[in-house]
Amino acid sequence: MDNTPKKLEVGVAVVMKVSKEKRDEIRRSLIEAAVGLFVEKGFAETSMREVAARASVAPGTAYKYFPDRDQLLVAFFELKFADTEAATFALPGYTTFCLKEKLQAFIESLLSEYLQEREFVAIAMKSLVDAPLQSIGAMQPLKARFTMFADQVLDDAVVASHPNGLTHKGFFSSLFWDYSILVTLYWLKDDSENFAKTSEFIDRSLDLYVALLESGVVDKAARLLGFFVKNHLYGNLEQIASVVSGLGQLGRDTFGAKP
Repeated sequence: MDNTPKKLEVGVAVVMKVSKEKRDEIRRSLIEAAVGLFVEKGFAETSMREVAARASVAPGTAYKYFPDRDQLLVAFFELKFADTEAATFALPGYTTFCLKEKLQAFIESLLSEYLQEREFVAIAMKSLVDAPLQSIGAMQPLKARFTMFADQVLDDAVVASHPNGLTHKGFFSSLFWDYSILVTLYWLKDDSENFAKTSEFIDRSLDLYVALLESGVVDKAARLLGFFVKNHLYGNLEQIASVVSGLGQLGRDTFGAKP
């Protein structure tokens, strides 16, 4: 029985199936090459061919992984998220951390991952902000991963004021994504020693986040909004319908068919 590796023959070329580990290696090398070039030359001045050459792969291979430069930006943040998540879960005693400690550990690990490429992060964030409509769609998969992480942290946390579960967990999970962007932008502008101002900002802002969650104020606000809609908006629908009907009749009387 022939146990030699399977090969796919295309004309005279012989193509070996690429393992997942090799694909991940190529993907990471392309991202790292792009980071260096974007910092050296600028985002708009760097071509995909130059990225491929820096990563020592064929141009066709580079385009196979990343059809354009914008996807390289998104891929960088996805890679940093994966590395941050792994580093956070690997922290000694992580499972015993309280809610704030888990969120703080993640944010601080994320900034640590960004630190070596801080200049590139600034370039990437500016490119994403300059094209908000395009970046919103491109970043949706990453936002979903942030949300899933926050969901897990909230599920694991013991929140005394929500013994039956957090009603608006989706709001708080989505808020954590926006919060991570805000912290990153603050950190990029922080010129204090060892980013002391950022550390204080994270500490104080997470206190507010947890207090907001534990206070149940979002649930109370939602109930108030529901009361307003039900008793004022819906309650006035009959009057609104009557006014609309009257305007419609006035229009027909004024602009209606001639006798």
